[in-house]
Amino acid sequence: FIEPSETYYRAKELYSHDKYAAAQKGFQDFLEKSTYSQKQVQAEYYIASCALHLQQTQADYLFSEFVKNNPTSAKAQHAYYELGNHYFNKKDYLKAIEYYSKSNPSHLNDDEKLSRQFNLGYSHFTQKQIGEAEPLFDRVKRTENKYQYAAYYYSGYIKFKSENYPEAL
Repeated sequence: FIEPSETYYRAKELYSHDKYAAAQKGFQDFLEKSTYSQKQVQAEYYIASCALHLQQTQADYLFSEFVKNNPTSAKAQHAYYELGNHYFNKKDYLKAIEYYSKSNPSHLNDDEKLSRQFNLGYSHFTQKQIGEAEPLFDRVKRTENKYQYAAYYYSGYIKFKSENYPEAL
């Protein structure tokens, strides 16, 4: 017999090593064996996240249910961020905008904040929503990060197209 908490920690270890199918099964086993705790909320989040990484069709539903059932959880905000990334990577920029806009950057780490800002800016850019894209690119380009050069490019392009030549340089 394995303690439910041990099942949870094993599943989390698998998740951290990108073993999403095994992790998802571990978190499901944990939920079947445990009584209500904060770890159950975390396990529900990880099950949905695994579904997203595994490109399972129910990922949207699982995250939606998670957010509905746990609206005050910091993981709810992270769920929106993950869904934004998912749709951004699939080049579904309208859905990416929808989910990135729902995520609260204060619940993200610094790298995630920059990723969210750049991806949200780029998503707006692809939809020709230049007014929304420009300030996001301008914020990203202020600090040294992996998106900085691309942010300079898109910001400069927008300024050039707007005939704001001094700032385009």
